[in-house]
Amino acid sequence: MRLFSVFTLLFFTFFINNAQDRNTQILIVGTPHLHHIDGFDAAMVSPVITKLNTYNFDVVCIENMPAEMLYDIRSRKDNAFAGVINNFGGHRLILADSAQKILEINFVTAEKKISELRKTEILTDQDRLALIEYYIAAADITSAILQYNYLKDRSVLKQSRLSHDLIDKVLDLSKESNEIYSVAIPVAKYRHLEKIDYIDNFQDEALLLKHYPDFISDYQKNKDQLNGISEHPIYKKQQEILIKGIADKNLSAYYSFLNDKEYGSQDFQAQWAVWFKTNFESGSDKARFYLWEMRNLQITANIAKVCALNPGKRIMVIIGASHKTFLEKYLKQLPHVDLLSYN
Repeated sequence: MRLFSVFTLLFFTFFINNAQDRNTQILIVGTPHLHHIDGFDAAMVSPVITKLNTYNFDVVCIENMPAEMLYDIRSRKDNAFAGVINNFGGHRLILADSAQKILEINFVTAEKKISELRKTEILTDQDRLALIEYYIAAADITSAILQYNYLKDRSVLKQSRLSHDLIDKVLDLSKESNEIYSVAIPVAKYRHLEKIDYIDNFQDEALLLKHYPDFISDYQKNKDQLNGISEHPIYKKQQEILIKGIADKNLSAYYSFLNDKEYGSQDFQAQWAVWFKTNFESGSDKARFYLWEMRNLQITANIAKVCALNPGKRIMVIIGASHKTFLEKYLKQLPHVDLLSYN
């Protein structure tokens, strides 16, 4: 018995030491919101994807809210958060509601079905069709589209229990020009990943306007203190690099610029430190900053959850560039986490 205990102790000591040797690695990829770039074409980010593929990521995370959070917000029936649902995921819930009704399941059952299917060693097109259906029912539209990309014979979609109209609505989303479908999915597909993780929390502005309804008015009254933000030299340089990248049809240099420490430092000073200098009578200016910090802390918490479920793995988080400095500030405090560099 004592020998068994000693062996067990040695085994777990060895296991823990090896787990510590395999720190979880995270790369925060600061990105522009590509749909804002006039004339954007997916080919412009091909060099970026090639670079990211060299990291061999095990997990890919995107700037969307987890489905559980969307359901939580909807269940509150608080009109102050209606904009969050309408603008940041409501379409996912609508698609999920339709799929759940057809499949006669709920969100929890869809998640269980996904977990069971993902244990299959070799997924057939029929398996992937089922995954597409269950991912839609779980409001995980991005993972459904990722699975669609793996189909060897896409005519299998005709056998779906979901309506053709519903499937078409999902696939239409994949045609959008944004960093999710133009960057995240290609990187995940390169590594044959089976899902995409969601790590954002868009409740900051809703909370701001709920508790400080005069924020917009306050902003207008004090716009002389804030109008100079866009004139900061770092943003002029950013625009120059972007224009050249569009002309060259290559945004590689633009991504390198956005992920440079100097850009992060200057962006913070221009866009966020300015709230330390203003003095709105209502205090809504300080609330704007602290709620932004709150959002980034909540994103960090979601990333920490991903780390908990993927210890020792290599994780990519692609998110708006202004988040990068904040997230890295928090994440570097986590033990057994290494932050990777883009440049």
